[in-house]
Amino acid sequence: MNEIQEIESDSLQTLLSNQLKYYNFYNVDIAIPQYYAIKYYIDNPKDTINKPQKLPISFCDIECYTDYKGFNSIKEATVPINAITEYNTITNTYTAMLVLTKTNYQLFGINKDGSNSEQIKQQIVKQIKTELIKTKYFKTSDKLELFLFNNDRDLLCFYWDLIHSNDPAILAGFNSDKFDYPYIYFRLCNLFNAAKANQIVSKINKVNVVGEFVNIGEFGYADILYLFKPRDEGGLSYGKKLSQYSLDYISKKFLNLPKYDFNSEGYTSLDQLYDYNPIRFILYNIVDNILNVRLAEQFDHINRYNDIRRLTKAPYSFGIGGISKLYDSFILHGLTKQKKYVRFGISQEKAKTIKTDKLLNIPITIYKKNQLKPLDISSKMYRKTVNKYVGAYVKKPHPAIILQGLNLDLDATSLYPAMTTQHNISFDTFIGIVINPSLYTTLNILSQLCGNTNMLPDSLPIRISEMIQKHININQYENKKNAFRNYYYIILYLYSEIIRSKIQFQNICMPKTDNEIKILKLYLMPLLDTINTIHMLSSKEYNQFMYDYYFMTENDLLSKYKSINIWIIINPYETNSQLISLPLNQAIQHIQQYVSTISGSLFLKHDIKKGMFYDIITMLWELRSQAKKTRNTFDPRSDDYIFYDKLQTTFKVVNNSGYGVFGLSSFRWSSHHLAGAITTSGRLVNKIAQEITEQCLTARYGDYHVKSIN
Repeated sequence: MNEIQEIESDSLQTLLSNQLKYYNFYNVDIAIPQYYAIKYYIDNPKDTINKPQKLPISFCDIECYTDYKGFNSIKEATVPINAITEYNTITNTYTAMLVLTKTNYQLFGINKDGSNSEQIKQQIVKQIKTELIKTKYFKTSDKLELFLFNNDRDLLCFYWDLIHSNDPAILAGFNSDKFDYPYIYFRLCNLFNAAKANQIVSKINKVNVVGEFVNIGEFGYADILYLFKPRDEGGLSYGKKLSQYSLDYISKKFLNLPKYDFNSEGYTSLDQLYDYNPIRFILYNIVDNILNVRLAEQFDHINRYNDIRRLTKAPYSFGIGGISKLYDSFILHGLTKQKKYVRFGISQEKAKTIKTDKLLNIPITIYKKNQLKPLDISSKMYRKTVNKYVGAYVKKPHPAIILQGLNLDLDATSLYPAMTTQHNISFDTFIGIVINPSLYTTLNILSQLCGNTNMLPDSLPIRISEMIQKHININQYENKKNAFRNYYYIILYLYSEIIRSKIQFQNICMPKTDNEIKILKLYLMPLLDTINTIHMLSSKEYNQFMYDYYFMTENDLLSKYKSINIWIIINPYETNSQLISLPLNQAIQHIQQYVSTISGSLFLKHDIKKGMFYDIITMLWELRSQAKKTRNTFDPRSDDYIFYDKLQTTFKVVNNSGYGVFGLSSFRWSSHHLAGAITTSGRLVNKIAQEITEQCLTARYGDYHVKSIN
C-alpha cells in the first residue's frame, strides 16, 4: 500500500471509529473560486492593487421574437432569440448578430442567392454607424460589425465562439443576470440539451444553475441594473436612489441619451419592427448595448468592484456579492498565509431552525389577552432574535430657534474603526464575556434545576412573559406580536433543552464530553445572549458590572459585589469554552489581563497579540494615506491622479465597511458580541464628549442656553 492509500485508510478508520468530532473538520466550506483566488494571491504576492488592471469585459443585449404570443418562462425558453449585440473591451468592437427570415432578407435588399450579401451588409453597417455618430451614441473611433443568420441555433453558436475567442473575464449587461445570460443558456438547452449547452458556453464544462440564475464557471458577472440599485452592505454600494430603474430612465438621466424609440416611427411592438424594418430593429438592439457600455464607462462600477475584490483577495463574484464575502476572503487569505485553518460551519453554529413540534410542551403564552400558539421558527428569525446588539448612539434633538450661539459637531472621525483598533476587537483576540449581573437569576435557576428535573417550573413562563412584555412595550418592532412570540418560545425552548439534558449544571459550565459542550455552546450561551438582549435594550445599554468597574471607586465596587461571584465565559467561540464563577478580587484580576469593553467583551491586549481586524484597519489607513499623498503629486486632470484617487476611495470604502461585518449574519465570523463591543464603546465616547461639552458650556453660558442649543 502506498503512502496516500495508507493516509486515506487511516482517515477512514478514524472516521468510522468516531474519533473525529464535529469540530475537527477544517476549510471544507470554502467556495472553489474563493480557494483559487486566495491561492493565486499567495503564489503571486507582487500582484497588488497598486498595479492598474484593465478588465476584459463583454457586454451583451438580446432580443426575442415572441410572434405576438407573449413571453413564456425563462427556463422553458421556447421563444427564439432573433438578435444579439455584443461589445467587448478587448477589440472595442460592437458585433451585431441578426436572424433573418426570407421576408427580412428581401427587406435588407439581399438577393435570393445571397450573392450581394457582403456588399449590402457593409452598406447597412455604414448607414447605421453614420446615424449613431450623428445622434451621439457612437464615437468616431467605435467599430461595428454585422452578421446574419438563418436561425438562432447558428447565431448562439457563433456568439459563444466569439466570447471564447476574446476570452473576457466579466460578462455584463442591463438586467443580464436575470434575463439575457440565463435565457441564452436555457435557449441552448431547448435547442440541444443541457450537456451540449454546457459544452457550448463553458470551456471547462462548468455551469451552475440556481433557480433561473446561471453561473458559467470561468466568468464573473456584472449586471449594470444590479450595480445601480443601492444595497445595504456596510458602505459598499455605489448605487443611486432613483424613482425608477429602467434603462431608458437611467440613460436619459445620466447620459442624456434615450433608448431608440421605435414607437415614434409607427411601430407598436418589437416584433412588428423586426417583421417590417429589420434594419431599424438591429439598430434598436445595438443602441441598448451602447447604453450599457456608456453607463459602465461613466460610473466605472465594474472596475471599482474589481479594485475592492483585488484588495481583499476575493473572486469577482464576491466583490459584487457584498462586504461579508469580501472580508471572508480577506481573512482567509491572512490565515492561510499563517498556515492556520478555519473550523467548518462557524456561522452555521449560531443558526437553528425550531419546528413547532419541539415547542408543544411549552405552555401557550398570552399577548394582550390573545393566545399565541407556537409556530415554526426559521434559522433566520432565530439568529435575528438571539443575536441582537445595541446600535449607534443618536442624541434626541431639542427643537429651538437660536438667534445667537454655537453649533458643535461631536461626531468623531472614523469612530468605529478607531474603537476596533483601540480595544483590539477581532474574532481571533476575543477571549471572554463578563456576564451581565441581570443574568445571575437565570444562572441560579439553572443551577437548581439541571440534573434534578426535566420539567420547567410553573412560574418560569409567567416570569419570562412579563420580562418580554416590558421589552416589547418600549422597543420598536414592525410586528410586536410576532416578536413577543419568538422571544417567548425561543427562551423557553432553550431553557427546556438544557434542563431535559439531565446534565449537572457544573458539568455544563466545565464541559468534557461532546454532549456537555453542545449544551453549553448551542443552548446555554444563546439563552444568556437572548435574555441579555432583552435587558440591555429595555433598560441599560451596557453591562452593569463593567459600568461599575469603570466608574465606581474600588471601595464602592467591593461593597456592592462583596458577596457575589462574577460569572465569565472563557473562549466563547472556541471548542474549549467554559463558564466560570470567580470571587470579586479574582474576577478583577482576570479582567485586568485583557482589554475590556463596557459591553462585557474581553480581548487580548495589543502587546500579546494584535487581532486581524486591527492589522487590516491600520493597514488600510496607511494605504489610503499613501495613495492620497501620491495622488496629490499629479495634475488633477491626469490619468495617474484619477488612478490614485480611485485607489484611496477603495481603501476608504473597505475600511469603513469592515467594522459592520460583525453584525451581518452572512459573515463567517459574525458576532453580536463583537459588534456590540464596537457600538457600545462608540456610544460611550459620544456620551462622554457630549457630557464634557455641556458641562463646559453650562459653566460659561448657563444651563438655559445649553439646553437651547442641544
